[in-house]
Amino acid sequence: MLTSQKLRRKGHRQLFSANHMFYLAFENSVCKEYITEKFWNLKHLIVPIVLSRRIFNNTKIPDNVYIAVDDFNNVEELAKYLLYLQKNETAYLKPNKGLSPKET
Repeated sequence: MLTSQKLRRKGHRQLFSANHMFYLAFENSVCKEYITEKFWNLKHLIVPIVLSRRIFNNTKIPDNVYIAVDDFNNVEELAKYLLYLQKNETAYLKPNKGLSPKET
């Protein structure tokens, strides 16, 4: 299982914050084409989870830096995917990989 301690030992100390691998970057209301400021505040190796991939379609934000809830059929699938990433260091740290369940 990937932990903050493992990442620190591997030289990722400056990238990882506390004990969190994921961050819910949700807004309290859904606005068309609005990306929450919670998304922009991320400076560490924490993967943001956003409500919709569609909002990011016309941006220069790569698909591989966040997980979109609407990529999953239900919250159980999302939870299983997050657990998979938590246990699979290679998948979690793999660069240029779309963070989508369709690609695992």
